[in-house]
Amino acid sequence: MDAKFQIPSFTKLPTDLSVFSLVPDPILVLDTCGLILRLNRAAEQFFGHDESELHGQLLSSLCHPDDAENLLSSLRQINKQVTCLEPYRFLMEGEIYRWIEWHARPTGEGNDPILVVGRDVTERRMANLKLRESERQLARGELIAGLGSWRWDSQSGERLWSDGFYQLLGLFPQSVKPSFELFCEYLPEDSREKLETAIQWLFDSGQAVEVEHTIVRSDGGMRLVQSRLQPLYAVDSKVIGYTGTALDITELSAARHALADSELRFRMLMEHATDAILVANDHGQLIGANRRAMDFFGYSKNELMAMGPLDLYPPEERKGVIEAFRDIDQAGQSLYQHTARRKNGSLVDVEVSGARVTDGETAIYLGIFRDVSERNRLQEEMRRKTAELEALFANLHVCIAVLDREFNFLRVNRAYCEMTGMPAEALVGRSHFDLYPHEENERIFGRTVATGKAHSAIAKVFEHPSLGATYWDWTLTPFTNQAGEVEGMVLSLIDVTEREQQRQAAESAWLRAQDELEQRVRERTTELAAANRELESFSYSVSHDLRGPLRAINGFSGALQEDCGELLNEDGHNYLQRIQSATLRMSDLIDGLLSLSRVFRTELERTDVDLSGLAEEIVRQLRSGAGHRQVSVDVEQGMTTWGDPTLIRLLLQNLFSNALKFTSNSPEPRISFVSLLISGRRVFVIRDNGIGFEMEYVHKLFQPFERLHDDKNFKGSGIGLATARRIVERHAGEVWVEAVPSQGASFYFTLGGDS
Repeated sequence: MDAKFQIPSFTKLPTDLSVFSLVPDPILVLDTCGLILRLNRAAEQFFGHDESELHGQLLSSLCHPDDAENLLSSLRQINKQVTCLEPYRFLMEGEIYRWIEWHARPTGEGNDPILVVGRDVTERRMANLKLRESERQLARGELIAGLGSWRWDSQSGERLWSDGFYQLLGLFPQSVKPSFELFCEYLPEDSREKLETAIQWLFDSGQAVEVEHTIVRSDGGMRLVQSRLQPLYAVDSKVIGYTGTALDITELSAARHALADSELRFRMLMEHATDAILVANDHGQLIGANRRAMDFFGYSKNELMAMGPLDLYPPEERKGVIEAFRDIDQAGQSLYQHTARRKNGSLVDVEVSGARVTDGETAIYLGIFRDVSERNRLQEEMRRKTAELEALFANLHVCIAVLDREFNFLRVNRAYCEMTGMPAEALVGRSHFDLYPHEENERIFGRTVATGKAHSAIAKVFEHPSLGATYWDWTLTPFTNQAGEVEGMVLSLIDVTEREQQRQAAESAWLRAQDELEQRVRERTTELAAANRELESFSYSVSHDLRGPLRAINGFSGALQEDCGELLNEDGHNYLQRIQSATLRMSDLIDGLLSLSRVFRTELERTDVDLSGLAEEIVRQLRSGAGHRQVSVDVEQGMTTWGDPTLIRLLLQNLFSNALKFTSNSPEPRISFVSLLISGRRVFVIRDNGIGFEMEYVHKLFQPFERLHDDKNFKGSGIGLATARRIVERHAGEVWVEAVPSQGASFYFTLGGDS
């Protein structure tokens, strides 16, 4: 009970209540039924009625209808002591309801009157309502924010947890009795130690402390919490406890990490981007640039930060840049092209992707610059080439038509219109085969669409209604979409009527000339065969007939040497020796001619020939006649051919003899016989490391009696290689040679049966 609000104890109500007139609070005397018997001046003023108007009325008739029954019930329960009734609403001065708290006490026993004293508590009640509403809002705010609070007073033993703190632990409000020990059950060990250390520091220092730790909720969920502790002080400034708040920062921490990761990714993107990136504020000042931007424009970062976006453009470009910024302000982003200027004064075409980012208060502009000079050049080149192709398409003398998959005309050039005698408007949209029906060509067109393969026709005859038979070269080339499907075809036609007529005339003339040539060849072949036979006969006869005189000369010179040798002086002996040498050389020449003649006269008898074995046999024979010379000869094994064994033996004898002769001066003579595969032909090679020769004289090598080296150092008749060539030619082969002076020679030959 309020200390200022006391009702004196008395057993009998005085008849004169003037003593109560001085009391500022309303005082009423009621009977046991609640009827008003007396009231003081303050009560008259409070209710806005004088005593005569209120006498005999129920006090409950003056209160709010919703409170009347409760008021009567409270009056009936008044005991001998002063009773404080609940505040009820009463109509004050007939206008508004006010909350009145009544203190009542019986004046005697039984049916004696009741004295009630009222006090207006409207403002206090409103303040309490506001306080409770504020507390409810605070509690709701704590729940929404994930915030809990607690209080511990060591003097009073008070332990308080807010509803938000219960919820933070996953508990129902007021479901358990708060205690620090219970709170620690929801803390991992490291968090408990961290919090205990913080509380101890608070008591020791008397200062507030803040700590981040984790809690394990009752449902097992792990949450990150930021706790703030504020010390409570006693009158002597001693710390007697603390109040604290615990804020769930799990999502905030995750957001911070995500933001940090995002900022890191943004920085990495900025630094590693292949495009130049600039950031400007809404005051027209550059505030960010990546490395590529510095390299691209040629400015340092400090130089760029002292510039505005317009400083990167020549004056004539700035109006367009300002308009681009307006577009960005309106749409949030924009893509535009301008010509920028680098620090060195060079101009560069740039494509700028601009965007505006705002947080509602400030805005920044992001610009991504890409050098499109090369792209613009290529686009201009493409535009130029497209124009050239269009001009070429229109003016080309080749007839060109573009068709879709159904063979409808899409485009035609002027030559095609002239060829058909129809304007382009009459052709486009119509089917090719509606205008020019042709079953075979329609099948070809369909196959081209189905397979995607081009088709060409040469000198295709076309019966022209007015010109008769005409000839055309035409090509059908399909074109596809990105999926590789045929979308249409390009048909190109060239009138080759004149060319075909000329070809036919030339072909007829060629056939006639060929017949005449074949006849002349037959005649010349017959004549040549007869001449060869006569030449062979003559060569044989001459060679045979010369042997007799040579034998006589050689015989008589020998006899002269034997019989009259003592009578001859030194010159005479020299003359005889020269005569004998000349007759021997002449004999060798005759043998060569006879051998060459036999090559012409012998009929070829082809069979399998073991070239490797034959070569080894010939080498053994030649080595036996070479005295003490050591010559390295390598013969590839397994070489065979199809030919005349006698002539091939003579061929190898001549080539190996030639190699052996011209390696006579080599310190380490080497000869090899191998086979090669050149352009699908089997080629045999006899190589030596002998004296070699200059290739400018190679044309003389296979001519009869032609020699590239003097007879003094290298004896020979000049017939051997000529004979070798004739043998190769009779086998439908070829023979050639490669040589380097002082490094040797390689003789290559083929035989017609080898491939």
